[in-house]
Amino acid sequence: MREAAKEVQEVRDRLQTMRLEAESRIQNWMRDSEMKRISELATLRQAYDSRIADMLRTSVESTSSLVSTQLVQIQNTFNDRVAKLEQFRWESGGKTSVSDPAIADALARLAVSSTGMKDAMTESFNTLAIAIGAMKSADVSRRESITDRRLDAGHLLAWGVAIMMGLGMILTYGHFAH
Repeated sequence: MREAAKEVQEVRDRLQTMRLEAESRIQNWMRDSEMKRISELATLRQAYDSRIADMLRTSVESTSSLVSTQLVQIQNTFNDRVAKLEQFRWESGGKTSVSDPAIADALARLAVSSTGMKDAMTESFNTLAIAIGAMKSADVSRRESITDRRLDAGHLLAWGVAIMMGLGMILTYGHFAH
């Protein structure tokens, strides 16, 4: 019996050792597979980061090219407009240096007619100012009338409350007097 118990104990020990070895192998296998998964994810992330960087670089280059083209167009337009303004300035400067009798006559007639227009405008502005003043005084009168009505209503309400309080006091006194 001792030998059988000894053999059973040895079998148990071997089974225990085999179980521990199997658990160790499973843990190692799990650790290795997790490390492999993390490594694959790192590689995938690096590929995505590289692709995103390429996309951003392409976007920046196309935007830069577009802005550069637009700036060149704006500058050309601006240069054309400035050249036309300079040309106009030089041409009009040349025209004013020579006196034209027709232009001088037209300017004199314009000055005479503008004096009449100035007098008419001054009269219109004076009439307008008088009308605005009348409107303001009418508005002030209307506001004063509304304020007076509000004060009258307030006084009437105050007198009504005072009379009601007096009646209430008389009734209360009469009730307690009996």
